[in-house]
Amino acid sequence: FPSHDTTNNTMKLHALACFHLRPQLHEIFVAGLKNANITSATFVCNSDYDEGKEDTIRLKELSEKYGITAQIVLAPNNPVSNKHNYGLLRSLELDWDALVIMGSDDLISPEGVELLKENLKQKAYVGFNQIHFLSSETFEWSKYKHEDKRLVGCGRAIHRDVFDRISRVSTITFRKEQDI
Repeated sequence: FPSHDTTNNTMKLHALACFHLRPQLHEIFVAGLKNANITSATFVCNSDYDEGKEDTIRLKELSEKYGITAQIVLAPNNPVSNKHNYGLLRSLELDWDALVIMGSDDLISPEGVELLKENLKQKAYVGFNQIHFLSSETFEWSKYKHEDKRLVGCGRAIHRDVFDRISRVSTITFRKEQDI
């Protein structure tokens, strides 16, 4: 595991991120993807609010500005997992080797991406067990770490083979919303 040829560093990472308001973070996030050498993404915007449609327009502009190949979709936020599931389903239509799950307020360094790629050569599911937060009020860093080695949310990466194997034994369907 994995079965795809990942012996060189050409592994294609694809980001999946859901957006819910906070438009002031959009450019920071998209520029962060570019900085981390992640050049394709599926962005899921919340269809429950008018701002979700505005988010799609802004994210399209930012993706073009930073050279990110973006698939931008609208999905409801209720239940909260539905937008992630719909984003995953749409992501599966694209060509990538591993999916990196991120929040719209997450940033990952180029070195972090290289660690993911290196570990994905031999493991199906990788990530980080500690992350650092920068307070926007105090500009101080704090650290969060799972003591039991569980993975924290930002930067969890799942190899494409996992989804290929699941699709052979299960039919995944989600309510289709509006594509942009």
